[in-house]
Amino acid sequence: MSLTGGQIKRLRHQLEGEITDIRHRLDENDSYGLQQSLEESISELSHYDNHPADIGSEVFERSKDLSLRDADSLRLQEIDDALERMEDGEFGTCAQCGTGIPYLRLEANPAARHCIECQKELDEEDYIRDRPVEEEYLHPGFGRSFLDNEDDYNGFDGEDAWQAVARYGTAATNDENPQSAHPVDNYYEANERIGYVEDIEGFIITDIEGNPVDDPQFVRNDAYRRAWNEANETY
Repeated sequence: MSLTGGQIKRLRHQLEGEITDIRHRLDENDSYGLQQSLEESISELSHYDNHPADIGSEVFERSKDLSLRDADSLRLQEIDDALERMEDGEFGTCAQCGTGIPYLRLEANPAARHCIECQKELDEEDYIRDRPVEEEYLHPGFGRSFLDNEDDYNGFDGEDAWQAVARYGTAATNDENPQSAHPVDNYYEANERIGYVEDIEGFIITDIEGNPVDDPQFVRNDAYRRAWNEANETY
């Protein structure tokens, strides 16, 4: 769908009005509240001797002002690019798929370079690309130390470390929340065997070669209680 001369004229006028406003803000030293240094704005000789939390609000406001200025600078570049596309006869055509950009979209954002569908794809790619690299190792929790998928591995791994800590409670199992779950029910495979395969291996005392001693002794741990309960339910 090609744009008419009148539509392009209105969009050009809209871009020129926006570019005037942005350049005015960029030229005015006071537009972003950056006319004073941080020390001057908080009436301190220096902020080095202060704890960061003491001037947390001031630091936040200064970073917000810098972000607003940077956003205006980026928008100014987008508008300049849009005006160049008008001169080159490429305005209103999606830079990715080559289809026409609907006028309603351009009316909302005259500097748009992509149609709605292509912009959605680009936004999704940006979201995936901009994620912290640490997430590659932290998903799932304890990522590389979760060894349940390893063949014949029943040792203490990262998942077991989390479960051991979670037994003492988590944000989802706090006492102040009456709807909270019991800690044991709040994580996956809470009662899995760690370091042994059969329950009897987990509580019977053996010699150095793993054979039961002549005088049988038992450790009354979770494995022992689980085996005792199963035996009493069976017989």
